[in-house]
Amino acid sequence: MKIGEKIVCIDTSTRINYEKRMICEGTSLRKNEIYTSSGCFIDEDGDEVVLVLELNYPYLSDRFRRLDYKFVNNVLKDIQKSVLEETIKININ
Repeated sequence: MKIGEKIVCIDTSTRINYEKRMICEGTSLRKNEIYTSSGCFIDEDGDEVVLVLELNYPYLSDRFRRLDYKFVNNVLKDIQKSVLEETIKININ
């Protein structure tokens, strides 16, 4: 994951080593929340870790996926269409 890349949390399950550190830091991940990668590295156990800018904390990278901008744009278009249809219904009635 690149610095500045938007990532989505897909896994908030408890992981003992990282969970203990997370509790000490007072940070927590929220599933489906969009975060920003501020770097990546391989930890002492050989796991890929991503630094999460908003939480100023490292997490295992498999907790995230890259933000799919095409998917997001399609969702936004669907929402806009639904809002427009509801507005038209309200104005007609």
